[in-house]
Amino acid sequence: MTKYTAEEQPKIRLKRFNVINIKFNIEEAEWGNRDVFNSSEYSVSFKLLDREKDFFDIVFDITLKGENRAFLLETSFLASFESKGVEVNDKYLESPLIKHNAPAIVFPFIRAFLSTIMLNAGYNPIILPSFNFHSQKEIK
Repeated sequence: MTKYTAEEQPKIRLKRFNVINIKFNIEEAEWGNRDVFNSSEYSVSFKLLDREKDFFDIVFDITLKGENRAFLLETSFLASFESKGVEVNDKYLESPLIKHNAPAIVFPFIRAFLSTIMLNAGYNPIILPSFNFHSQKEIK
């Protein structure tokens, strides 16, 4: 087991979070319904997009669907991280710090964005449950 002092411990910092794609569709029959997302059908996926010696990017794709597909929200987010204390390489990208902690750092921003966009569009906010990134099998 590798041990680090507080000064030596590898660190990551979220440098940037951007929405890079959004598709929002509500069927006409549901326009007056404030609670259009009345199911728990959603998917979360993420993958490593790019990397350099001291940074890496992760792209998240989130899809939310209402009953009978009367509501659809598809979004993509780009999260850019800075790494300090260790060079970003294949071994480092397989570490729990990257595979589990980096997505967990970004997910609250995604949840807040989705809730806010629904509220600002005149619908009830979506409150996604917490997501256990540790149970994800792999980051591609």
